[in-house]
Amino acid sequence: MVPGPAYSRREEMESDCSLSIRGLVGADSGIYTLLIREPQIRTAKINLVVYELLAMPEVTPDAVLVAEEDNVTLQCHPPPGTVTTWWQRGDAPLSPGGRLSLSPDNLTLTVTAARRGDAGLYGCHVANPVSNNRSRDVNVTVACEWADVAPLWSCGTA
Repeated sequence: MVPGPAYSRREEMESDCSLSIRGLVGADSGIYTLLIREPQIRTAKINLVVYELLAMPEVTPDAVLVAEEDNVTLQCHPPPGTVTTWWQRGDAPLSPGGRLSLSPDNLTLTVTAARRGDAGLYGCHVANPVSNNRSRDVNVTVACEWADVAPLWSCGTA
């Protein structure tokens, strides 16, 4: 065996051409090439993807107070290694439709023309093949105006 330029002494080549890497970490992800020189030169390549446990995603803003008919926008900031992202309100997963829209990458949730029923706890979920995690809940409060009573009263909250 002749090690390549990325050799770190954690790799071990077996007689059956298998490769063992001790202390595998995300940075070990990449394309690995096997070069066999007997009797002809042959190569084989494999793309190794190492998934790690996901940290908790963050949602901004961390609390929302809007007047009825205003838009609500929440942004999910996923940790490195995230493969899938989705949103939840309370215990129910959210799907785009009606006044609720999601960005193509699912990182931005927008509720257009918020109503009292949109108030509640929202969270962002992230996952990869070996791990999943959820953000802290974000409380969305929808308020309405009562001009002769007070400037802004809560119409809906979690």
